[in-house]
Amino acid sequence: MDVDISPDAWTNRETSLSPDFVTVGQGVEEHLQHPQLWFEDGNVLVISRNVWFKLHRGILSRFSSVFRDMFQLADADAGHHIQHCPAVDVTDDPAHLHLFFTLLYDGGRHPFLLDPHWPMEFGDARGVVLLASKYDVQHLRTEALRRLE
Repeated sequence: MDVDISPDAWTNRETSLSPDFVTVGQGVEEHLQHPQLWFEDGNVLVISRNVWFKLHRGILSRFSSVFRDMFQLADADAGHHIQHCPAVDVTDDPAHLHLFFTLLYDGGRHPFLLDPHWPMEFGDARGVVLLASKYDVQHLRTEALRRLE
């Protein structure tokens, strides 16, 4: 899947980052996902409510000690698997998770981290602070707190 995440790709976006989830699957496998956060080579599912994110365990572990510990516990418990991937259930708001994971994956290319004046809704900044605090992602927490001040 080709996704343009260059800074220029964000110039025409709305300031609200509400995700465009799509429904996939049937029966008990029916769920919502966002195409930009569903990687075919992903090796872990993060599930919030009925929204699935297929991500990379190594990337989440690199930036978050909480995810790293969560994955180690899942290995020890031989946690549940869906579609041949270990699955981790979380209780966070899926829209805020979408923004949080987008910021983790886009890193320094996202205007949130590049442009201190890039407009962001209060609720989105608050969601990033809460998730970055919960999952111990200091660089996102620091920037989101700066924006809230």
